[in-house]
Amino acid sequence: MAQDNSNRTDVRWFTLTDNSGNGLCFSSRRPFNFRAWPYNEDDVDNSRHRFELPVRDYINVNIDLLIHGVGGNDGWGAMTAPEYTIDAPRPYGFSFDISPITL
Repeated sequence: MAQDNSNRTDVRWFTLTDNSGNGLCFSSRRPFNFRAWPYNEDDVDNSRHRFELPVRDYINVNIDLLIHGVGGNDGWGAMTAPEYTIDAPRPYGFSFDISPITL
C-alpha cells in the first residue's frame, strides 16, 4: 500500500535544486523534520500501490518541528513509545528560513 514515507529527522538544513543548481535552501537553528514528494497526500490516500502514484509538476514539501511515532515495537497496535510521543496540549514554537540558491 502507498503510505507516508521518506521523512528525514534531526535536520538543520536541506536544499531543493533543479538540474541547473538553482533552487531553495531551508534552514533552522533547531533540528526539524522534512519530506519532499513529487505527489501529494491525496495521491497517497487514493493509490493502492507505489507505481500508481502520479508524478506531479511540483515538489510537495512538508516541514515539521516534531513527528509523532507511528506505534510500538510489535506492529500490531501497541502504543507509541513515550520518547516518540508528542505532548499534544503543549504549545510549540518553530521557525525556519527559506533562501534562494542561484548559480
